Amino acid sequence: MIKSRALAYAFVLAVCAGMPPAINAEEESGLAPVVMPATNLTHTAAEVQDPPLAIALAYPDATDTNSTSVNRGKRSPWPTPARFFTINQVIAKHGSAPSRLELASIRSTETLNDQTTREIPPTQGVEPFGLFTFKAPDGLVSLKWRKLLSDTETEAPILERCRTQRATCTPASARFASIIDDAAKLPLRAKLQLVNERVNGAIRYTEDWEQWHQSDVWSAPIDVLHKGSFETGMGDCEDYAIAKYVALREAGVPEHNLRVLLVRDQAVHLDHAVLAALDGGHWVILDNRWSRLSDDSELRQFVPLFALNHDGAKMFAAPYAAGPMKSMTKAHRAEPQPYVDSSLSNLVRLKLGAAGALPLLM
Repeated sequence: MIKSRALAYAFVLAVCAGMPPAINAEEESGLAPVVMPATNLTHTAAEVQDPPLAIALAYPDATDTNSTSVNRGKRSPWPTPARFFTINQVIAKHGSAPSRLELASIRSTETLNDQTTREIPPTQGVEPFGLFTFKAPDGLVSLKWRKLLSDTETEAPILERCRTQRATCTPASARFASIIDDAAKLPLRAKLQLVNERVNGAIRYTEDWEQWHQSDVWSAPIDVLHKGSFETGMGDCEDYAIAKYVALREAGVPEHNLRVLLVRDQAVHLDHAVLAALDGGHWVILDNRWSRLSDDSELRQFVPLFALNHDGAKMFAAPYAAGPMKSMTKAHRAEPQPYVDSSLSNLVRLKLGAAGALPLLM
């Protein structure tokens, strides 16, 4: 038994002694391991009681101080080991020569991904009450507003002449022209306050049935038939709002910053009309029932129905809720929906239908 073991170890020693002296492929670059041959193991079979295991020592770095005794012979026929390198080494090797390399980013700190960029819609609209608007279908509201704008445009030259030649004015036109002239001299907030107070004081609230024996008659402040709210001295909520719209427009407030709003006042369960004016990025409400100005955010009892200005009649739409967006094709993308409070009665909902039915304004 001992003899056979000795012969086996002698064979191992012979094989190790005949191994190539070193693996030095790419040794000069420091990328390949170096193998120390095990030729110093010369124990004979007779001397081996419990023979040691013969191993080859490998140094990971050829520049190691312990590698000076490594036999640097000829290149080994063994396979060249794998080499590892960084992208900076590759770019440095290319130097200034023309390269077909394409970099994902010039800035090394920029993180890129393959996710599609999606625009997140705003959750706050730019219209009064933080909503959006879209063109209302043709209906009673659109028709009445277009007629009213036409009436005010017809009277505009007469009003302008009245402002420069007071002797040619009717008493009603003179009163209205004085409001415009006084407001034109003031900064915006004071302008809004003056127009709200002066128009509220110039018109006596009168329901349309009492004045005209019909519902929802919209009157310009000055009318060619002398039926304007400043000529009769009477009117209801939309007549106040219209007079304020015209006065502020003539006093220099841009039309795109003005809205006649038709709303549902849930505090009194009635439809109502007010004027909204944009002041410093937020909307201010001018109401014939109050002398003070109110921000739209204060009037939570208002459910907005229509917005009227030089662009015509528009309906309100609530903004999309914030949250993850789902990819939608154009065919499946939802259209804006009219803003209708869930507490409104079915009768009120019928007034807001696609036909643009007119709210019964108080």
